[in-house]
Order: sequence, then structure tokens, then C-alpha cells
Amino acid sequence: MQLNIDYTILISDQCDAGVQRCEINDNYSGVCRRLNYYNALSVKFPGEKCSYPSWTEECRYGTQKCEDGVCESVGHNRKCSESRDCPSHQYCAGSSGTSFDGTCTKFKEIGQECTHRYECGRTATCWYRNTYSGVNGRCKDYFQISSGDSTNKIWNEFGTYTQNEADSHLLCQSQYYNTDTGICEDGNLSLEKGKECTADTDCPSDKTGVFAKCSCGWSSTAGDEEWEDARTAFKTYFDATKNDCNVASRWGECNDPKLYKDRRCKKLKAENYAYLLHNKTELSCMETLK
Repeated sequence: MQLNIDYTILISDQCDAGVQRCEINDNYSGVCRRLNYYNALSVKFPGEKCSYPSWTEECRYGTQKCEDGVCESVGHNRKCSESRDCPSHQYCAGSSGTSFDGTCTKFKEIGQECTHRYECGRTATCWYRNTYSGVNGRCKDYFQISSGDSTNKIWNEFGTYTQNEADSHLLCQSQYYNTDTGICEDGNLSLEKGKECTADTDCPSDKTGVFAKCSCGWSSTAGDEEWEDARTAFKTYFDATKNDCNVASRWGECNDPKLYKDRRCKKLKAENYAYLLHNKTELSCMETLK
């Protein structure tokens, strides 16, 4: 007599109930996979809120566990593979990137030597463009350099090496710098904003010889109110989250999805000003942005 055995049930018993399922091949052997294995997951950093089990989230760093509704770090002063493993007030020092051979360490003080922005925390970066930096950079707070200060260019620079690092603009009080000179500026205003154009020269700004970009038949520059709204929204988000999140998460959701989405939406509106105006379209992203 042939028995109708449910191999799925037998093999699945070996997996973690409620968290994993057994993926079985044609030979009735398989592997335990987490329930959300094939989902596009929202990656959570240590210190961020989480739910367990979850079909949509993953605590990918630290202990990779969701404990008491929060993704767990490796712990204060504990061994780490990268800064993503550490609690919000520390970075991973001395790691080769594998095997948990580094140690979670307190952020360096402003003015101390550094080689990477993570060493300085979420409120500062490692700045090379200053006369006393030497081979290494120095930790410098964001939002400190005033517009027009030609002494303190914001490029990370050593010798002939120049790097416009992704967060360098945040050293400026205005969150904007001239990419040709490296000097912090307020940004120029488009004098013909919203009018049709065929070339950049049709789009003068409030600075002689500087033109807005003629894009999709319209013009806009970094000083226009859409960009001011975007920078204001970022500063609001920054002030609310600067001490609460893992240093490597940078400008992620950071337990404040409303402020995170608001600042991203305003940036998208600024970046896509010409397209939205040309197509008479409103950008509605707060409900769908992830």
C-alpha cells in the first residue's frame, strides 16, 4: 500500500516555526528560508524600530535580531565588522571589514584627526581642506562655513587629491557650494524662472554671467524657493534625528518616517521643478515614497 506522505510538513518541522519555511526541491530535500526571503525588504539599522517576524523589514546588521521592537546592535564597545553593527553613539574602529575584528568606539571629538566621516558621527565629517589637517583630516561640524568664505573651501583635499564627498555640502550653512570653486554660496535665483527657453543663456540669474539650466523648456537654479524648502526640510529632519541613529545609516528613515519623507519629497520637487511645471503635474509622494 502506498502512503501519501506530506513531505513538506515533515521537512518544514526542521525550520523555525513562524519565522522560516522549508523550500523543497524535486528530490524532497530543501533549505530553511526566512518567510520574507523573496521580498524587497526595508533594511533596518541598529536602533531603528522593527517588528518580528516581518515580511517587509530586515535587521541586517549588528546581531541581526529584532529585540523589544528595535534592531539590536552588537553592543557598547563590542566587536564589530563595520560601523553598521554598532550602537548609535559609536563607529567600528580597526576592522578589516570581516570577521568582527574591529571594536565599537566612541566618536572622535571635533578637531581630532580622522580618516573617514564615520569616525566623526552623524553631525560632522572628516574634512581635509584646512591648513592644519596634515596627512589625516579633522572632524568638523556640519553647517559651520558661511557663504563666501574663500578660506574654508569644503573639498576634501590632500595634495593633488580632491574628492567632492557626498555630504560635503552640509559643511555650508546654506547646504550649497559652487562646484567650480568649492566655496559655500547661497545659490543664485533664476530671473526668468518658469518661462520657456531654448538655451541656458535664455535663463539669466541674479549673478552676472551665471545662468540657470534650460531643462524641459523651463529654468530653475539652486537658489530658488523649491531648493530653499528642500534645505529647510533637511535641517528639520537632521536636528530631530542627529543623535538617534547608526552613523552608517546617514540620512535614512531613522525612526521618523514623516520627516524623512517630507525632506525627500521637497528635494524631489526641487530636482524635478522643470518637468513638473512643463507637464502641469503635482508631485504626490508622501503616500508612496519609501
